[in-house]
Amino acid sequence: MNKQLGTKWFTFYTKVRPWLACLGTITVVVDFLQYAHVYTRFWWMMLYFVTAITQAVLAVMVFVKSQGDYVDFVRFVKGVLIFETITIAYGQGVQQYIQNDFDFAIAFIVTAVILLLDYFIWYRLNIKYFKKRIGVITSDYLEDDPNRLTECKTCGYRSAEYFDACPNCGKYSKRYVYLNETNTHTAQIRYCRKCGKRLLDDSKFCDKCGTKIIEEQ
Repeated sequence: MNKQLGTKWFTFYTKVRPWLACLGTITVVVDFLQYAHVYTRFWWMMLYFVTAITQAVLAVMVFVKSQGDYVDFVRFVKGVLIFETITIAYGQGVQQYIQNDFDFAIAFIVTAVILLLDYFIWYRLNIKYFKKRIGVITSDYLEDDPNRLTECKTCGYRSAEYFDACPNCGKYSKRYVYLNETNTHTAQIRYCRKCGKRLLDDSKFCDKCGTKIIEEQ
């Protein structure tokens, strides 16, 4: 993951929030063990229990995804945020339904209001934030450091142009390689046997066509 993405909210959402989600799930599980006969009697209570478990699992998956490709992470988080928006509103509705002597009207109003607020405050703002981070890394890629290359961790393809999916193998598995400016000028120059592009002596693949370099004995 690029260091530019390590903001406070990104850290909270991917590393702290999964633990909070697990703590919230534990309270629901404890409540289920105490009132299992009530949960199993009503389908909407069982749905509330299942969504609480699922929300904790998804939070842990968000943490795992945050360690990989950022674009793939954002694509996954979009679905998670939709699920969270719905389940938060549904959970509040269930609690109001129980607290107000099974009054469906109050529960429905609370669910609708929470759903509307969550959509604009939680879902929309988070999506806007995470997508904005993609623009930061893309636009500032060569402006900040002209010696920075993108290297595919799967096949070793290198390119001075920023990419998410490797042009050579198509995998979303990359890292950033920084070339020292002095080494760039003093390194031995070689040429790709396929496309003729100049190569540095430490290159294993051509950064233009991705052809593997064969060392001469």
